[in-house]
Amino acid sequence: MSNRDQKLNRRKRRSIYSPALSLLSVAIGSLLGGYGAKDAEAVNIGLDEDGVNLVATTTCAGSGVSSGDGNICIGVGAGYSLSGNDNQVSGVSAGRYLSGNDNQVSGFRAGQRLSGNDNQVSGYQAGYTLSGNDNQVSGFRAGQRLSGNDNQVSGTVAGQRLSGDYNQVSGKFAGYSLSGSHNLVSGFRAGQRLSGNDNQVSGYQAGYTLSGNDN
Repeated sequence: MSNRDQKLNRRKRRSIYSPALSLLSVAIGSLLGGYGAKDAEAVNIGLDEDGVNLVATTTCAGSGVSSGDGNICIGVGAGYSLSGNDNQVSGVSAGRYLSGNDNQVSGFRAGQRLSGNDNQVSGYQAGYTLSGNDNQVSGFRAGQRLSGNDNQVSGTVAGQRLSGDYNQVSGKFAGYSLSGSHNLVSGFRAGQRLSGNDNQVSGYQAGYTLSGNDN
């Protein structure tokens, strides 16, 4: 028996004995073998474990979803051990260990360990370990460790450790470790350590360590 036939037989055996683990999930991309959406109603599209064939099957094509339901994962290693529900993940290794629900994540390694809900995250490693809810984050490594809620963050490394709520932050390094709430911050390194509330700050390093309110 040729190596190709042996690989085909191994894949057939995996498809026959794979347990049902998730419902109505979709996984697309390579590196799909092993932990994919495994149910009669789940769809996995991608290379098999041996990286030889493009597989479209309802049993064991993928590592896209380990236990969650209603997820869509697109990209090499995307959603590899994802356990949340109703997430849309795209990008190399994006949402790899994501455990939140109803998130939209895109970008290289974006939201890898995201545990919050209802977030929209885009950008290289953006929202990497984000644990807050209802945030909109975009930019290179933006909101990587963000734990606040209802924030809008955009810019390179913006709001990386932001823990406040209802803030709007834009600019490179802006609101890096901001802990206040209801602030409007814009500008390079603006409001990096701002801890006040209801402030409007704009400009280079503006409000860098501001702790007052209503400014």
